[in-house]
Amino acid sequence: MKKQKSKILIVDDLPKNIQLLGTILNEDNYDVEFALNGPDALQWVKNDHFDLILLDIMMPGMDGYEVCTRLKENEKTREIPVIFITAKNDIESTIKGFEVGGIDYITKPFNSQELLSRVKTHIQLYKQKQELNKKNLHITDSINYAQRIQEAALPEDLQIKELLPDHFILYKPRDIVSGDFYWVKQIEHKAIIAVGDCTGHGVPGAFMSMLALSFLNEIIHDVEKINAAHILTELSKKIKYLLKPNSDDQAIKDSIDMSLIIIDYEELSMQFSGAQSLMMMVREGLHDNLSGETDHIKIQQNTEKNNTLFQISGLRRPVGFDYRQHKKDFYNQNFRLKEGDVVYLFSDGYIDQFGGEKNLRYSRKRFKNLLSNIYDKPFNTQKEILEKELITWQNDNSQLDDIVIFGFRVADAYGEVDLF
Repeated sequence: MKKQKSKILIVDDLPKNIQLLGTILNEDNYDVEFALNGPDALQWVKNDHFDLILLDIMMPGMDGYEVCTRLKENEKTREIPVIFITAKNDIESTIKGFEVGGIDYITKPFNSQELLSRVKTHIQLYKQKQELNKKNLHITDSINYAQRIQEAALPEDLQIKELLPDHFILYKPRDIVSGDFYWVKQIEHKAIIAVGDCTGHGVPGAFMSMLALSFLNEIIHDVEKINAAHILTELSKKIKYLLKPNSDDQAIKDSIDMSLIIIDYEELSMQFSGAQSLMMMVREGLHDNLSGETDHIKIQQNTEKNNTLFQISGLRRPVGFDYRQHKKDFYNQNFRLKEGDVVYLFSDGYIDQFGGEKNLRYSRKRFKNLLSNIYDKPFNTQKEILEKELITWQNDNSQLDDIVIFGFRVADAYGEVDLF
């Protein structure tokens, strides 16, 4: 297959300059076109493709600076490399040439070999960039498709609403796909809800989250008695087995921080097991304790809003690879619920976000205070407040990590829906 010639547009108001440049470029096997003024040049690039433009500055009417500016303003032409070739050799003219978007600046008289060398280099860079952009677009398209698959694997909000009428989910991937996930399942008179934070984010984290969702559904179908700690234990075994290394050098040291709760809505009770994670619950009134078997609990009373926030922590060990090599097993914490309790499960992305006047982490303390002050609002309002607070806090910082917050209000009866 014959290699296609690179195409160059010469823009100069003097025919003798065009003839000289055209001769040099034709001898080096370039396909050359020309324009005698700025408007004609802009019309050329509108209707044809060029790999490079050689542009004079001093032309009547529209000068080279304005031509270049217009080229860079147009999405179709802004990537075409522009080399100014001119008799203006003062530093101010050179600087202005680069400021308006020129990629190089050659002064007359010029050396033909130097000209050809620069032209060749910039065309090669332009074509490499075009090829890279095509590959990036292909990768982005693939990741966007993966996003659709990942979102399809998550429970649908309408289905969750049938089981938990008062709830919200704030789900904000840092990239296109996310390492954070949420999972909801109903088994007879029990609702199982989990929020997970996989190692990393982006594509690796998304793969881990898809594995976790698949394994969770397997585990639920395989067990006779629903038990939160047992689910985390089995999930950890499956992930470690799947990612087992063939050698120490090939070890895949991925893990999941995870909160998992089981609500028995006949007894109005909750079972919680955490893997390097915690949950929070806000209850109306001022309380000194939480009825049940809870060992790792912190209590924060809000006298102004007349409520109590309970922070319940799980085992300081993740699901999957554990670099600390903990010997303890996942355990359950059981406690009674009251109608109107508001439960929050979340990853650490919101709490760890940098921002504010001193560019600090948002912190667990701020998060607890925020939840304590908004827990009694409608859930769509709570979600809006959390989103606005994050944007305000984040300021000019980029989002640090994936974010998921799952909040719901406890009712004395729940709907029934098949959540796969």
